[in-house]
Amino acid sequence: MHTTGKDLADDHGHFPKVDAELTDILLGHKRARTNPHEIVFAYNSGLAVTDVAVAGAVYQAARTAGIGHRIGGF
Repeated sequence: MHTTGKDLADDHGHFPKVDAELTDILLGHKRARTNPHEIVFAYNSGLAVTDVAVAGAVYQAARTAGIGHRIGGF
């Protein structure tokens, strides 16, 4: 968040509290939310190549966990 989300800092340069960043969750360094009050930070910087990589990681994690729903022909 401190790299890609600098626009989220307040006037004093302080960032909101987050419990995990999406990158850490996808890499298995942190768990996803364990309660609805936790905040996960994900910042889409507009690069399609990163969107594809994140989508692939989310898809594989869902398949491994046996969760999610198949849509259309996918």
